[in-house]
Amino acid sequence: MGRISHFTLALAATLAVGIVSHAQAADKVKLGILVTTTGPYANWGKSYQQAIELYMSQHNGKNGNPDVEILYRDVGGDNPPRARQLAQELIVNENVAALGGLEFTTTALAMPDIINEAKIPFVAFNTATSVVTDKSPYLIRAGFTQWQAMYPLSQWALEQKYKTCEMFVADYAPGADAIAAFTYGFTKGGGKMLNPIRVPMNTTDFSSYFQRVHDDAPNCLVAFMPGGPMSAGTLKGFADRGFAKQGIQLMGSGETPEYDLPAVGDAALGTVTSLHYGPYLDNPENKAFVQAMVAKYGSQMAGGLPSFIHVQAWDGMEILFHMLKAGGDGDKKMAAAKGYSWKSPRGPVKVDPETRELVQNIYIRKVEKVDGKYENVAFKTYEAMKDPWHEFHIGQQSAK
Repeated sequence: MGRISHFTLALAATLAVGIVSHAQAADKVKLGILVTTTGPYANWGKSYQQAIELYMSQHNGKNGNPDVEILYRDVGGDNPPRARQLAQELIVNENVAALGGLEFTTTALAMPDIINEAKIPFVAFNTATSVVTDKSPYLIRAGFTQWQAMYPLSQWALEQKYKTCEMFVADYAPGADAIAAFTYGFTKGGGKMLNPIRVPMNTTDFSSYFQRVHDDAPNCLVAFMPGGPMSAGTLKGFADRGFAKQGIQLMGSGETPEYDLPAVGDAALGTVTSLHYGPYLDNPENKAFVQAMVAKYGSQMAGGLPSFIHVQAWDGMEILFHMLKAGGDGDKKMAAAKGYSWKSPRGPVKVDPETRELVQNIYIRKVEKVDGKYENVAFKTYEAMKDPWHEFHIGQQSAK
């Protein structure tokens, strides 16, 4: 008997007594949140928890919201088997009403068969690979996709009349989506892409890769790197080589978070990135969010400011609470979420009823020094961006 069959039997046994347990604890609704609070990616789970705790303090049991109990489980990073196990335990043993969290595409892809069998919603706080939401009708993405970030960046590059661009990416799964998205948009508009430069994970010496950039002399170098040393190494190496003076524009998506900029310094200046959030966005919701986060956590946050990680958890909770208010089974909860719109710190957002992706603003930003601080200053907005991979039916094209 397979794992799913064992899970089905356990789930059925649990549901047999679930009505009683719910009746006994009708004043509490359980949410299971899968996070990473240990290991090198612990900052993700910590950031999630900070945003969730602030959200709970403002919404839990108030304004018609149910009284919710959060059950955290530590996945420990990129560990799909553990993510799967913990999701099963939360459904079978804890009888949670919905699930959320996770940081990686690999762990998010461990969820579909579990939630499909249980017919329970899962709100993925972060996974940037577009195909993920196609794997289950019970899965919603509260973050963004690489296609959402890189496609508008390609359009901005075309507007600048760049003729040739080159990708400079960390060689792991999300990098493939970054290459595909920018290449699709740029070449469709008449631009030329040079062969991408793939940098092995955990590389510390970028010299040979930057030599290729020097030899190829593109108009723009488009980076996709994980946060931390590889992003900082890219920014510093680009500056040290003097590529900007040679007329090469460095671009990317999440390589310039505010919490890393003080360490990178002037090397980051002029870098153009495309992303869905930054702490300096000028809207009422973001100003209130940043003020509340700083007041509650201050120096406990990396860089002293909330990041896109915090906002994705915040909006994930907004979706989860909206579904809980709707009540009913998993299908009714999902029906309530489809088409739901609200004003987020990132700007106006809506759950696309067809794809369960967020329709959201994407901001083109440039790193500048403002009042002595390094900031990503947004100067152009692509409003109400759907996920282009779904919008243009890229998946269907590649499957033919």
